[in-house]
Amino acid sequence: MSIKKLNKKENSRGITLIALVITIIVLLILAGVSIATLTGNNGILTKANDAKIGTTAGEEKEQIGLAYNAARSEKMSNGKKEAITADEL
Repeated sequence: MSIKKLNKKENSRGITLIALVITIIVLLILAGVSIATLTGNNGILTKANDAKIGTTAGEEKEQIGLAYNAARSEKMSNGKKEAITADEL
């Protein structure tokens, strides 16, 4: 074997401890940023929950409006122009 081949084997030892530690630190930083993005006050999970509450409120308002309009149109079709009562809804 030549001297160049021996030097290549000695220099190729694999991953060093420093490279492994740096990789772990980078992964921990990425994990921290991801967790903060998910769970913070302005995080994705909080925004999704707020959107769900808003959607539910909007659906309830729409159902109330539909019931009111149905009761009103039924009353008007009978020739009455009085206000709608809670019992009629």
